Amino acid sequence: MACSANMDDATVDEFRTNGVVLLPRLFSERVTDFRAAIEVALRRPTPLAQDFARNEHGSFYSDMYLSAWFPEFRRLLTPRTGEVAARFLDSRTIFLFNDEILIKSPNTDRETPWHHDMSYWPLGGSKVCSLWIALDSIDNRNGGMEFLRGSHRSTTNFHPRDFDTGNDRITSSDEVSVQTAVIDPRDVISFEVEPGDAILFHARTLHRAFGNRHPVSPRRALVYRLVGDDVTYSPRRSTIPLIWAPDLAPGELFRDCELFPQLHG
Repeated sequence: MACSANMDDATVDEFRTNGVVLLPRLFSERVTDFRAAIEVALRRPTPLAQDFARNEHGSFYSDMYLSAWFPEFRRLLTPRTGEVAARFLDSRTIFLFNDEILIKSPNTDRETPWHHDMSYWPLGGSKVCSLWIALDSIDNRNGGMEFLRGSHRSTTNFHPRDFDTGNDRITSSDEVSVQTAVIDPRDVISFEVEPGDAILFHARTLHRAFGNRHPVSPRRALVYRLVGDDVTYSPRRSTIPLIWAPDLAPGELFRDCELFPQLHG
């Protein structure tokens, strides 16, 4: 895997301050392999595949736990992915929680609403991040992402929002609607990315994405959700479904298992 990502102290500090950092060309030599694996997944959707756009003005397609379901994705997992997460999360160990494709077809109006990821997942702990890999040239015109600087340091827990309806769902009694969050435009960070670039962001960082207004080009991304050494399996109501039940007890720290492979440590 090519890796020209800067992981010096200043870049790590940027991630810890802002909750997000751009890692250019981290997967530049894997773009063709990722795209080929996505084509396999599109031909054989898992039981978790869904279209958030509901066929209204294009498609916003998702499918998850791909490396558990497809050997093509399992072969793409590398120790380097774990090393990157370990460096930024300051974690001795890294496990894959899930991998997901997020594809917005051309002329898709559906935007991704403001949210943070942690409330969607049956996880406890703090060392959780997403490594969002661009497989097309992406900016705000065709599905680019925006992040709220420093929002990962907030202690407020927000309800997950359904991407298709925009409605809140309740996973815990201590959550509030993300619509109460103060989004100061001066603190919004966005990136223009090229195929193979990755955006690393904390699971508590508020973020959103535009629709794909491009008439021809899809917006394809592969996301690795990665967890560190303080993270427990903590199932709650209304979190995302798993492709199958993990070999972990509620409250147990993550360890290497078939659903959650260890990538580092």
